[in-house]
Amino acid sequence: MYLVIALLALTGPGNGMKTVKMEGMRFSPKKIEISIGDTVVWINGSNMPHNVISDDGVLASSLMKKGETFRYVFKKAGTFPYYCQPHRSMGMKGTVIVK
Repeated sequence: MYLVIALLALTGPGNGMKTVKMEGMRFSPKKIEISIGDTVVWINGSNMPHNVISDDGVLASSLMKKGETFRYVFKKAGTFPYYCQPHRSMGMKGTVIVK
């Protein structure tokens, strides 16, 4: 038990990383839950250009070609819906929930 507490003190909460893939016209996974301080990396695995945009302006990447990435460190709790601007009408949307 003391070892767990010591490790938490050294690493702190929210030092994780989650990956979201852009495949075809979808984000995979579509919804993720993370901790404050975690990083989300979006990777475009599609031959089409995609981006990551949120209405509140928190997320705003440029159009990414296949293999390009976008990273964001979430520093506050909340629900962050986002979408791919060129493919929003086709349902390319996702959500990050930060606890």
